[in-house]
Amino acid sequence: MVGLYLIIGVPTHFLQRLGAIIALVGVTVMVLDPNAKRANGEPAGSFVIDLLTILSSIPGALYFMLSSRIVNRFPVFMYLAIMSLHTFILNAVLAMAMDPTIVFLSMDPKYGCFGFLARENALFCLIPYGILCGFFGSAGYILTLLFYSPLVTTSAIIAEPLVAQLMGCMFGFDLFPGWMTILGGVVAIAGVLAIDRGAHRLSEVQRKEALLDVTAISHMELKGISEYSS
Repeated sequence: MVGLYLIIGVPTHFLQRLGAIIALVGVTVMVLDPNAKRANGEPAGSFVIDLLTILSSIPGALYFMLSSRIVNRFPVFMYLAIMSLHTFILNAVLAMAMDPTIVFLSMDPKYGCFGFLARENALFCLIPYGILCGFFGSAGYILTLLFYSPLVTTSAIIAEPLVAQLMGCMFGFDLFPGWMTILGGVVAIAGVLAIDRGAHRLSEVQRKEALLDVTAISHMELKGISEYSS
């Protein structure tokens, strides 16, 4: 996100740029952890997955930049509803394109696009998955844009690998994180905190500059009125 800001000319604070570098170092250390494995001994990731994740950061950054503007001009929960409907339709189209046995208007628990409403799936899909992953996940990121800049929000996402592996360990899917994952997570979080501090300082500088501009304009207007009166 910082790199995108620099390319399009959005002002950034030194702490934001420094925090982005620190966070990048932390993420790199986490990705290179050889002990990041599933409970069955298989690696938790691969080079292809890591490469796709890196490439997806570009459209992801654009998504958060656009969303930060939309949530301030459009009802946020209406935006979330439209976004969820769009995601559902897109996933359904891709699923049917990849597997002809998938049926759109069907509640079949295995082959229906509305299978999440089937009796055996509804409880799990609507409560733990819907609330934890839907509201606290994708919707939570959008809601944070009401209070934080997209730079801070996207930077916070880089702490996900550490949290995800800890949760995976708790539920028996992953092994306990290695020291590189823990160290990288701490470094990444330090970078996020630096980015957040930089965002606050940049906001203070911009407020002071705006106040000076208003003062200068008011002074010019008063001077013009006095000259006109004389």
